[in-house]
Amino acid sequence: MSRRSTRPKPRGAPEQLDELFRHLGKPDPSLIAALLDGTSEVQLVERAAKAPAPLELVQFAISIITRAYEHWQKLPADKRKILRGCSQHLFALAVEQARQLQHLHHQQVQRNAEDEQTKVHQRRVLDQAKHVCNQTKGVVMKVAGSRPSIQLALNEKVVDVSTPYGMICNLKYLADTSRSLLQLPAPAIRGRATLYGLDKNFIDSLDSLAEELLAQEKNEAARPSKVPGQPTATRARAVLFFLLSHICDVFETARQIDPATPELRKPEHSSSGTIVAARPMVPTARATAAVRPPQGALALQIPRIK
Repeated sequence: MSRRSTRPKPRGAPEQLDELFRHLGKPDPSLIAALLDGTSEVQLVERAAKAPAPLELVQFAISIITRAYEHWQKLPADKRKILRGCSQHLFALAVEQARQLQHLHHQQVQRNAEDEQTKVHQRRVLDQAKHVCNQTKGVVMKVAGSRPSIQLALNEKVVDVSTPYGMICNLKYLADTSRSLLQLPAPAIRGRATLYGLDKNFIDSLDSLAEELLAQEKNEAARPSKVPGQPTATRARAVLFFLLSHICDVFETARQIDPATPELRKPEHSSSGTIVAARPMVPTARATAAVRPPQGALALQIPRIK
């Protein structure tokens, strides 16, 4: 009988961030305002442009904050002065920004998927409308008895088949022309209409397709041009990048006083030689037991912000 593996499953970024959040707590909302005081939106956009991609930056944040806070909390209170510029509030704010960035990135991905699905549906309905228009023109011409005046009118009015608005006009015109034919006191036309199935249901189907296209156009016009929260995502990315760079700078300076201080800008290696993305939190400030890091690899490259 085979034994089930007891090895824990690797945790994803959301779980790691949630664990960090539980340890560090929610930062004071006024801290982000204090940090951004005097920083313009242009500066935030420029800083965000220099940062890694959102999910990559989140992974960097997990690794850096975990290692930095783990070392910070192990130090006795009188030794923490070596890490001048760090505080639990700083770590907490970085975690909050990482969680916010991750959430907003997932919203962006979902929005993009919805947009693509909408476009696929629009193309399908537009292609369907094109075929319906071609079919209807042929039927109308046969019902009308191939009269030159009808053919000339159809060629002039049913022209634009490349845009939803053009197709709406085409369908409406074909529906109105079909109604007009049915109202003519000509037995031959009525007979051909019966023969070719040009009846009320036929005309209603043209109106329904036109209304579907029109509804799509209205929905598209009502959609915001920007994803809600996008400026916030840019801000979170810029702030997180700044905080991580600041933490790395603090630890780099502290190494000149105490060489045992971790070098955060370089990846942490496990005993097997693999690069560790993040290690679990130490439960208490005095805990010294070794904790097995989760599997995963990530090369940390957080440059200094000039």
